[in-house]
Amino acid sequence: MYKLPFIMIGLSIWQFSFAQPLNNHLQFDGTDDYISLNNMDVSGNAITLEAIINSSDLSNCQFRDCRIISKAVGLSTPEHYWMLSTNYSGPNTVLRFRLKTNGISTILVATAGPLSENTWYHVAATYDGANMKLFLDGTEVGSTTKTGALTINPAVEAWIGANPPSIENPWKGGIDEVRIWNVARTQTQLQAYSNNELTGTEVGLQAYYQLNEGNGQTINDQAGNNNTVLGSTTSADSSDPTFAINNPEQNITFNLQVILEGAFDPAQSTMTGNLLQKHMLPQGQPYTGSPWYYQGTEGDGWLPIDYPLGTVDWVLVSIRTTLDPAAEVARAAAVLLEDGTISPFDVDLNTAGSLYVMIEHRNHLPILSPQPIPIINNTVSYDFTLEDCYNVGTGFGQKLVGTNWMMYAGNADQEGLNSCDINSADRTFWDTVNGLFGVYNPGDFNLDGDINAADRIVFSFNNGIFTRIPKSTDTVGTNPILTCPPPSSVLDN
Repeated sequence: MYKLPFIMIGLSIWQFSFAQPLNNHLQFDGTDDYISLNNMDVSGNAITLEAIINSSDLSNCQFRDCRIISKAVGLSTPEHYWMLSTNYSGPNTVLRFRLKTNGISTILVATAGPLSENTWYHVAATYDGANMKLFLDGTEVGSTTKTGALTINPAVEAWIGANPPSIENPWKGGIDEVRIWNVARTQTQLQAYSNNELTGTEVGLQAYYQLNEGNGQTINDQAGNNNTVLGSTTSADSSDPTFAINNPEQNITFNLQVILEGAFDPAQSTMTGNLLQKHMLPQGQPYTGSPWYYQGTEGDGWLPIDYPLGTVDWVLVSIRTTLDPAAEVARAAAVLLEDGTISPFDVDLNTAGSLYVMIEHRNHLPILSPQPIPIINNTVSYDFTLEDCYNVGTGFGQKLVGTNWMMYAGNADQEGLNSCDINSADRTFWDTVNGLFGVYNPGDFNLDGDINAADRIVFSFNNGIFTRIPKSTDTVGTNPILTCPPPSSVLDN
């Protein structure tokens, strides 16, 4: 077994929040705890206020109006320059955003996204010169029009966890990853980075508090502009929030089995390892480009001698907490062996729940486990060859060959919706590479290193097969999430 690097993916659905503090965080007592950001100002025509929060008592403040970030001289609307807080909305508690431009303050109250206590959320308020918006776990939950330049006042303090200048409406619970920008972060950016720490050098980042210090009075601004302290003094006192050391992540081993139809030899009931035998496997995992954009370094610099004996090819494994692609928490590239074993790998996760597993291959239809797989003794084990995968409606799951379930071959073109079905785009792709020999190419459907009529036969058997699994065109978040529809086009064989 070997440990692989993996990519953590931010989560972005507010109905079922999967936000978590990213490292250490601060706990505010709901009485007098706060952090002064001194006289911080943001100028221009755009702003973003961003944090990860968890309230242990949403009713701690009158009207459930508890401050997360606030620059103000009092509690009333005209006294605020910018503010992100909670507020009541009928029986629910939702987000609220106040902003002053051209000397006029405006309130935006979220129209969706009710908050629950003891639940972590990623929250954000943005203004782009035309609209104020609120986001909860990457989902827009409120919007209103507004124009003008931000009103600044270098004599007014900004605080985390309470309203200046007299510790009003204090937050009770956890706060992590406070980010203040002079640009309006897009929904895609919020989703992509909500569960990932930043470098501090991002364009437009004015202040960035990871709150990872763990002890002492100093709170560092990773953007390098505005270091500060707990409370407002360099000495410990009752106004200091307390550091919370998060539970360490679990190191989870994944033991998975899958069969690629293209490489399967029914006579031997195993897959062939022609690509390794012919020294055609790449010097590193092949999913760095479109549509996967996975940047893991698995296999970097590998020569044929470095591959495990019996390697067939690389697969890309994605791990989710729900069926929603936005609930993806990690990915890893791993080598698949002739007996169907995906060479075991480890990832670090901070979840104790069950996990969905999706398998992708560069010229086979993707598959997803039909149900979440429990973590048992820090191990996730599942054999896709024993039963059909996730399948809904008119879609297909896996192909049954003899007693083995396996991934459908023939899916060479996986750009956008073409990733969902085996269709004319795949035949066209094969046509453009037909006749190549000794290559590592998606048009080689039977994975023998040569592209010829045998590969077209594989395509012909599966032409028109499609999947309905919920997947995204890429899991970096640069393209919209899609649920695979019925096939887009089918070509006569």
